Amino acid sequence: MDHNRDIHLPETKLAEVCARQGIPLLSPTARLRERAAWAETLYFLEDGHWNREGHRLVGEMLADSLLSSSAQRGSLP
Repeated sequence: MDHNRDIHLPETKLAEVCARQGIPLLSPTARLRERAAWAETLYFLEDGHWNREGHRLVGEMLADSLLSSSAQRGSLP
């Protein structure tokens, strides 16, 4: 395992691309860290991928973002 690698580099690069293209970026990092601070495990310890609760949290964030965006555009009934 490379302990010197920047684990934030992929998100940083993606944020740069999105900014250049005018694409909104929904980053789950802060919310995942917040929930992890409550000692909630949101990923598999073996490989770092999100577990069911991690996917649920990010899914809720995505749904909230989409609903908010639709409401701002007046797309909701």
